[in-house]
Amino acid sequence: MDFEKHHERMLLQHNKAIAEIDKQLKATAALVRVGMKIIIEDRKDFDFKLNALTESQMKTEEQMRKTDEILRKNDEKFNKNDEKFNRLMDRLLRKNGNHRSAARITIQDFSSADKAIRRDRTS
Repeated sequence: MDFEKHHERMLLQHNKAIAEIDKQLKATAALVRVGMKIIIEDRKDFDFKLNALTESQMKTEEQMRKTDEILRKNDEKFNKNDEKFNRLMDRLLRKNGNHRSAARITIQDFSSADKAIRRDRTS
Protein backbone atom coordinates (compact mmCIF):
# COMPACT_ATOMS: atom_id res chain seq x y z
CA MET A 1 0.00 0.00 0.00
CA ASP A 2 2.77 2.40 0.66
CA PHE A 3 3.81 2.02 -2.91
CA GLU A 4 0.34 2.89 -4.20
CA LYS A 5 0.06 5.99 -1.98
CA HIS A 6 3.51 7.08 -3.01
CA HIS A 7 2.61 6.51 -6.65
CA GLU A 8 -0.64 8.54 -6.28
CA ARG A 9 1.23 11.42 -4.63
CA MET A 10 3.81 11.41 -7.40
CA LEU A 11 1.06 11.35 -10.03
CA LEU A 12 -0.74 14.24 -8.30
CA GLN A 13 2.51 16.29 -8.14
CA HIS A 14 3.13 15.48 -11.78
CA ASN A 15 -0.38 16.66 -12.75
CA LYS A 16 0.07 19.86 -10.71
CA ALA A 17 3.42 20.53 -12.42
CA ILE A 18 1.87 20.00 -15.86
CA ALA A 19 -1.05 22.28 -14.95
CA GLU A 20 1.44 24.98 -13.82
CA ILE A 21 3.41 24.61 -17.06
CA ASP A 22 0.17 24.86 -19.09
CA LYS A 23 -0.77 27.99 -17.16
CA GLN A 24 2.66 29.55 -17.87
CA LEU A 25 2.44 28.60 -21.56
CA LYS A 26 -1.01 30.20 -21.86
CA ALA A 27 0.26 33.38 -20.19
CA THR A 28 3.29 33.42 -22.52
CA ALA A 29 1.02 32.89 -25.57
CA ALA A 30 -1.17 35.81 -24.46
CA LEU A 31 1.91 38.03 -24.07
CA VAL A 32 3.16 37.02 -27.50
CA ARG A 33 -0.24 37.82 -29.08
CA VAL A 34 -0.32 41.26 -27.48
CA GLY A 35 3.31 41.87 -28.44
CA MET A 36 2.66 40.87 -32.04
CA LYS A 37 -0.29 43.28 -32.23
CA ILE A 38 1.93 46.07 -30.93
CA ILE A 39 4.68 45.20 -33.42
CA ILE A 40 2.19 45.08 -36.32
CA GLU A 41 0.74 48.49 -35.37
CA ASP A 42 4.23 49.95 -35.03
CA ARG A 43 5.17 48.52 -38.41
CA LYS A 44 2.07 50.05 -40.03
CA ASP A 45 2.88 53.42 -38.46
CA PHE A 46 6.51 53.14 -39.56
CA ASP A 47 5.49 52.20 -43.12
CA PHE A 48 3.07 55.14 -43.25
CA LYS A 49 5.73 57.57 -42.07
CA LEU A 50 8.34 56.11 -44.41
CA ASN A 51 5.98 56.40 -47.38
CA ALA A 52 5.18 60.01 -46.47
CA LEU A 53 8.87 60.82 -46.15
CA THR A 54 9.66 59.15 -49.47
CA GLU A 55 6.86 61.04 -51.21
CA SER A 56 8.01 64.32 -49.70
CA GLN A 57 11.59 63.65 -50.82
CA MET A 58 10.43 62.88 -54.36
CA LYS A 59 8.39 66.11 -54.50
CA THR A 60 11.37 68.09 -53.21
CA GLU A 61 13.69 66.56 -55.81
CA GLU A 62 11.20 67.31 -58.60
CA GLN A 63 10.89 70.91 -57.41
CA MET A 64 14.68 71.21 -57.30
CA ARG A 65 14.92 69.88 -60.88
CA LYS A 66 12.35 72.45 -62.02
CA THR A 67 14.17 75.24 -60.19
CA ASP A 68 17.51 74.17 -61.69
CA GLU A 69 15.95 74.21 -65.15
CA ILE A 70 14.51 77.70 -64.58
CA LEU A 71 17.88 78.95 -63.34
CA ARG A 72 19.66 77.40 -66.33
CA LYS A 73 17.23 79.09 -68.75
CA ASN A 74 17.61 82.42 -66.95
CA ASP A 75 21.40 82.10 -67.15
CA GLU A 76 21.13 81.45 -70.89
CA LYS A 77 18.89 84.51 -71.33
CA PHE A 78 21.21 86.65 -69.20
CA ASN A 79 24.26 85.54 -71.17
CA LYS A 80 22.48 86.19 -74.46
CA ASN A 81 21.43 89.69 -73.34
CA ASP A 82 24.92 90.34 -71.98
CA GLU A 83 26.42 89.39 -75.33
CA LYS A 84 23.93 91.65 -77.15
CA PHE A 85 24.75 94.51 -74.80
CA ASN A 86 28.48 94.03 -75.32
CA ARG A 87 28.04 93.97 -79.11
CA LEU A 88 25.93 97.11 -78.90
CA MET A 89 28.53 98.86 -76.74
CA ASP A 90 31.29 97.86 -79.17
CA ARG A 91 29.23 99.15 -82.08
CA LEU A 92 28.44 102.40 -80.28
CA LEU A 93 32.03 102.93 -79.24
CA ARG A 94 33.26 102.34 -82.80
CA LYS A 95 30.57 104.69 -84.11
CA ASN A 96 31.72 107.40 -81.71
CA GLY A 97 35.37 107.44 -82.62
CA ASN A 98 37.29 104.22 -82.23
CA HIS A 99 36.75 103.58 -78.51
CA ARG A 100 37.88 107.07 -77.50
CA SER A 101 35.08 107.78 -75.08
CA ALA A 102 31.83 106.23 -74.06
CA ALA A 103 30.67 109.67 -72.97
CA ARG A 104 29.56 110.48 -76.50
CA ILE A 105 26.90 107.77 -76.44
CA THR A 106 23.51 109.43 -76.60
CA ILE A 107 20.08 108.54 -75.31
CA GLN A 108 19.02 107.94 -78.90
CA ASP A 109 21.70 105.24 -79.20
CA PHE A 110 20.31 103.49 -76.12
CA SER A 111 16.71 103.80 -77.31
CA SER A 112 17.64 102.24 -80.66
CA ALA A 113 19.48 99.48 -78.78
CA ASP A 114 16.43 98.97 -76.57
CA LYS A 115 14.24 98.66 -79.66
CA ALA A 116 16.63 96.08 -81.11
CA ILE A 117 16.56 94.05 -77.91
CA ARG A 118 12.75 94.16 -77.78
CA ARG A 119 12.57 93.13 -81.41
CA ASP A 120 14.89 90.17 -80.67
CA ARG A 121 12.71 89.11 -77.70
CA THR A 122 9.56 88.98 -79.80
CA SER A 123 11.17 86.94 -82.56
